[in-house]
Amino acid sequence: RLELHRLPRNPSSCSGPSASPQAALYALCVSFFMICLDATIVNVAVPGIRASLGASLNEAVWVNSAYALCYAVPLIVSGRLGDRYGPKRILLTGLTGFTAASLACALAPGTSVLIAARAVQGLAAALIAPQTMSMIVHMFPADRRGRALGVWGAVGGAAMAAGPVIGGLLISWAGWRGVFLVNIPVAITGWITTARLLLCSRAGVACTFQAPTCAPGARLSGTASAFIDMNPPFTTSRTQTTASQLRGLI
Repeated sequence: RLELHRLPRNPSSCSGPSASPQAALYALCVSFFMICLDATIVNVAVPGIRASLGASLNEAVWVNSAYALCYAVPLIVSGRLGDRYGPKRILLTGLTGFTAASLACALAPGTSVLIAARAVQGLAAALIAPQTMSMIVHMFPADRRGRALGVWGAVGGAAMAAGPVIGGLLISWAGWRGVFLVNIPVAITGWITTARLLLCSRAGVACTFQAPTCAPGARLSGTASAFIDMNPPFTTSRTQTTASQLRGLI
């Protein structure tokens, strides 16, 4: 059941006493840029990963699919966690996990470890994304909220578009492991700016979902995402791929 609650009267209640909402928006966009960049930056590293780790084509595909799947499935639940425990706490937890997972990816001795670390990256990204949007909504009044969300969305789009270019430059300089090492300073910057510029620990939320409703929704979302995203490694024809995607959509 959907429950509506009153929003806080002060639209900047999520920003620190010495930080403007614009500065807080910068902190949130740093984190959002990083997780969107990782959705595409690894694409150009696949040949290097296969050559270095001796990965098969299916294993190489899972380096990307593990991130996408583990990012998409928990979004509903992670948004609920932010409502319950506070968006700043969940955001910092996600940034910590993303930093550790990025280091594990960069140091991975084999494909299995790399895929597992990418899955953890996806889970951490799922904790980050809903909190950035939620905090922007609560920091900005209605007449400025649309512009702030536009900046947030543009940052994500630019990150995904720039991923292959940045990835190619990093690979030419530091090898495929460089596409994961670059996350570490970005994540640390996001963590520090979030901790300093945002003070709210429990945001007044616009709506929450009771657990009996949220859990089935998360399971349904996870099943659909799995059917749509898992078809590259496990199908061999266009017919099988289309059938798998249709099952996910249904």
